[in-house]
Amino acid sequence: MRESKFKQLVTEYDHRARHAPGRFTAVTALWAVLGQFAILALLLLAMVGLAFAVGHLLNEPFQFSALLWALGFASLLWSTLAALWLRQQPLPGRVLKRSDAPKLFELIDKVHQRCHVPSPDLVVLDTELNAAILQQPRLGLLGWHRNVLVLGLPLLMALDVKQLAAVVAHECGHLRGSHGKLGAWIYRTRRSWFRLAESRADAGGGVWLGDAALQLFFDYFFPRFNARAFVLSRQQEVEADVLARLAMGAKPVAEGLMIMAVQQRYLDEVFWPRMLRPAHTEPVPTGRPFRDMRLQMREAFVHPKAEHWLRESLRRVPAADDTHPSLRERIQATETAPLLPARPLHCAADALCAKSLPKWLHWADEQWRKDVEITWATRYRLARRDAALLQDLAQEEAQGPGLPLPDRLLWARTAWRLEGRLAARQQLQLLLDQHPHAGEPLYLMACLELDEASDPTSLQSRTAMRESGLARLEALAQQGQSEWAVAAARRLEDAYEAGEDFAALADLRPVRKALEAQDQQALEALYEFGGRVELSVPSFSPRVLRPILDVLRREPAVGRAFLLKRTVSQAAGWSLYLLVVERKRGVPQPDPQHWWQALDEQIDMPLRLMVADLDHPHWASPARQPLVEHIKRIEGACIYSGRSL
Repeated sequence: MRESKFKQLVTEYDHRARHAPGRFTAVTALWAVLGQFAILALLLLAMVGLAFAVGHLLNEPFQFSALLWALGFASLLWSTLAALWLRQQPLPGRVLKRSDAPKLFELIDKVHQRCHVPSPDLVVLDTELNAAILQQPRLGLLGWHRNVLVLGLPLLMALDVKQLAAVVAHECGHLRGSHGKLGAWIYRTRRSWFRLAESRADAGGGVWLGDAALQLFFDYFFPRFNARAFVLSRQQEVEADVLARLAMGAKPVAEGLMIMAVQQRYLDEVFWPRMLRPAHTEPVPTGRPFRDMRLQMREAFVHPKAEHWLRESLRRVPAADDTHPSLRERIQATETAPLLPARPLHCAADALCAKSLPKWLHWADEQWRKDVEITWATRYRLARRDAALLQDLAQEEAQGPGLPLPDRLLWARTAWRLEGRLAARQQLQLLLDQHPHAGEPLYLMACLELDEASDPTSLQSRTAMRESGLARLEALAQQGQSEWAVAAARRLEDAYEAGEDFAALADLRPVRKALEAQDQQALEALYEFGGRVELSVPSFSPRVLRPILDVLRREPAVGRAFLLKRTVSQAAGWSLYLLVVERKRGVPQPDPQHWWQALDEQIDMPLRLMVADLDHPHWASPARQPLVEHIKRIEGACIYSGRSL
């Protein structure tokens, strides 16, 4: 089902649930029961069909069709059984014992008693700024589940005791009475059906009868049940908030929500980038982030962007797959002013877990080292490559005439990534001096200036930087007829929202929608390969092509590769780069349906790039052969031919 249709269903079901919540819950439960009966019927069909087919093979002369029926029913039986039996998922962190933190367990017990729900069977510590309640069924759909309370170590360091108790009370709300039992059962039902879909995809479907039944189930029944379960989950989040307010009071609930929102932005934008910065110079992970986090999280409350982070969080609309209401709705329900809370005097970790905290911090730091090892090594390797590239570019410019536009753009982007935005300013300014109306350098300079304006440590005039950046984006958006005009309008919209310039925002949105419509029409024209196709060879140096060439060299199945630029008259400001890959024979061949996508995901270039695997059914069809032969004959189009065909 398309996302737009799913959203429409969610809106419709949400309206029904608001007017008749009891009836909506009962009907959703009935849908779940009917779905389970349908899957059990499929299971019975698979067992009977398999028994019949095997009996025919054993007692009758061999028939190939009977073997196909047996294999098909066996596949359907395996997929259905895999869905009905949910394997126990590993716990997401470190299991805590009561002796590790008696005060923490006492708090959890008191909150659960106040909320009239049983204490959790397990308490698990993970490394996220969050909390969750998991219900793990020991017997699959048959139930006998255990309740697992997951608490994040950063959460314990961000909140005080009362705020932490409010968060735990919210999680208790998911276990309250029939609410918890029904929600858990529906959750397990959804999980089993998702598993059935995955198993079916892996097996390629059963025989035509079983496959048709499953197709009908997943095309019609499951999306509608999923939308109903989504609405029910959203209602349960609201009810969990109500329980938390009744049990612990409105103020701790509101303060905890706002602190978590601000702290998450601080971690994402300040703390973790700071911890990963040494990867540019150090080959292995350094530092102890969770030990440092214990003290540095307090900086979030005095950070110059703290108020801005809170305002943005209050404006944010939940994603389509998020069952939580918006932060603004949750704060308004507490009747608390949406103001940045005061910094807690003592965090819950120090107050409740002081004895075990050093051990937990060491465990979290070691876990982080293991998790980040590959990412760190990749960053180090890319930083060394970027440093060598910058040196190469500087030497070439010193020895001869100025660099072409693609190479200077590469210089600017690489310097920004490795050394920061100020290192890119000089190259972008040189580009704009030579090409004052070029879309990409104009857009990058505007983004640089807006980033500079939002940086509280900037030495430049932040007001002047913001005005200059906005002016560049406005000029680029007004030019229109360009893919960079669309990007400028979207970045301009973000800037207006951040600055709460609602009048400018109202004027911009029709312009942005018109530009997006132009962009969509241009893309449709570029991706349409019927009729005559105009192709040219882009003038990229080997330095610019390096991200593509590195990927091609790592793939044994690549024989030759061609790079071409496509433009169309009806989309003059847009372009599409076509990477055509011809395979090498005599080596293991990747899946022709999906290999192009794997290649595309590995290539990191600021271009609209389309990868065409000539073994893909679309390109291997006789209708495409004249175009393929034309591509192979274009002089200068071949960028890679390292292996014989």
